[in-house]
Amino acid sequence: MWRARQPLGYFSVLDDLILQQKEAFRFAGRNRRPPLDNVNAMLSFVYTLLAHDSTSALEAVGLDAYVGFLHRDRPGRTSLALDLMEELRGVMADRLVLTLINRRMVKPEGFHQKENGAVLMDDETRKTILTAWQSKKQETIVHPFLGEKIAWGLVPYAQAMLFARYLRGDTTVPAVSMEISGISTMNPATGPAAVIASTIPMRRRYFMLVLITYDVNTETTAGKKRLRKVAKQCVNYGQRVQNSVFECHLDAAICREVEHKLEQIIDPETDSLRFYYLGNNYKTKVKHVGAKPSFDVTEPLII
Repeated sequence: MWRARQPLGYFSVLDDLILQQKEAFRFAGRNRRPPLDNVNAMLSFVYTLLAHDSTSALEAVGLDAYVGFLHRDRPGRTSLALDLMEELRGVMADRLVLTLINRRMVKPEGFHQKENGAVLMDDETRKTILTAWQSKKQETIVHPFLGEKIAWGLVPYAQAMLFARYLRGDTTVPAVSMEISGISTMNPATGPAAVIASTIPMRRRYFMLVLITYDVNTETTAGKKRLRKVAKQCVNYGQRVQNSVFECHLDAAICREVEHKLEQIIDPETDSLRFYYLGNNYKTKVKHVGAKPSFDVTEPLII
């Protein structure tokens, strides 16, 4: 019975966190399909964005987003994505909606009520929310389990990756508490993160060899600057084995982070990046001939 009342208790205090524009953005409770007020219209829109990101993350690690654990399976419903996003609703979706309202980044004029009571947003309001969503995804945190700094946009992928490892029998350990930015995102009553937290061994990570190559146009001053930035990022994660070629030993989450950083630096109109994923059984796949041999960073260092 307590679990059934929990969502109601959560949403019952959400209105207390709305400090500005109270008349236009009063929240009396959750409603959807269709949303009947401005706040619920925003929540439904941002939840949809989060669900799409969660679906993409699950598919990227080879999981079926339509087969869930906590949400009942039904045609067309990404049940596992809904499971995965439960732990992220508060810190990613709800917080964003509250920020947009309290900072007056959205206006009451951007919402329109239809004859059946449904509230819709205009294009400008949707654009404002999408811009804020993308900015939120670029903010970085230190993942409390992986212990690495990653962008918020990579958190769904990191959680999906950890969950996939558990389902495939790669990991088994006692419970681990997980908190992000001081707010607990591991609610034992919601989301598969509770399963993840209780089954993934602390600091057990699976590395693979990733070959990063790049071609940056240096005909302009800006291009030379981009080249230096790309090389600097690659040096932070691996060793240079040839001009514009780096070998990096990365796990999947950090690999996605590196890809994201490099993609933000280059100009896709004139520059290019290539990533070769050689896995963790790479020693039989790499042959060196000639000068400047690389060293194996996984071997013991003898001083």
